[in-house]
Amino acid sequence: MSTLRVNTIQPVAGTPSITSSEIATLSRVMLGNSSQTWTNVTASRAFGTTYTNSTGAPIMVVIAFAYPGAGATGVLTVGGVAIQFGQVNAAYIQLASGTAIVPAGATYVFNTSTTLNQWLELR
Repeated sequence: MSTLRVNTIQPVAGTPSITSSEIATLSRVMLGNSSQTWTNVTASRAFGTTYTNSTGAPIMVVIAFAYPGAGATGVLTVGGVAIQFGQVNAAYIQLASGTAIVPAGATYVFNTSTTLNQWLELR
């Protein structure tokens, strides 16, 4: 487990600063490996299938889905916690999407009765 040491910022005249090294450390702690890239995994993902984040770092998941009419919903469950991506009630909206962070080692599954448009992961 990484430990982030944060220095106390004292009020001073002017603008406080943060070094690029401190920014890099914050990014690694918050998002994992800084060499992560966006991957289109649409072809290898299916609704109702449970996946495990085995990358060793948190990943970000973005799912876009179409729907046949009002009332469609999509739910991403991460580590047993359900995250509702939307319940679309307006007949004129044809695409819904949601974003979530999946911790390292956590399972995730997306359920909907609609059509998958795109599934991206920052891994």
